[in-house]
Amino acid sequence: MFMNLKNVLRQKGITLKQHSEFLEVSEKTVKNKSRGTTDFTYKEFKKMYLLFSEYSADYLFDEVEENQAS
Repeated sequence: MFMNLKNVLRQKGITLKQHSEFLEVSEKTVKNKSRGTTDFTYKEFKKMYLLFSEYSADYLFDEVEENQAS
């Protein structure tokens, strides 16, 4: 689970729907990718990195085990 990415989206007021539209994928796909169930494509990674350029990729995509996220 990418908690830092989730927190940055929340801080910027970006909804799941907006994020999925920005990436041109379904909301379910964004949920799965954010949980680490499936991987982000390079194209999606680049789009997000450009949108959140003030953060490092290592920070945004630091994986946290789901049981640690609680």
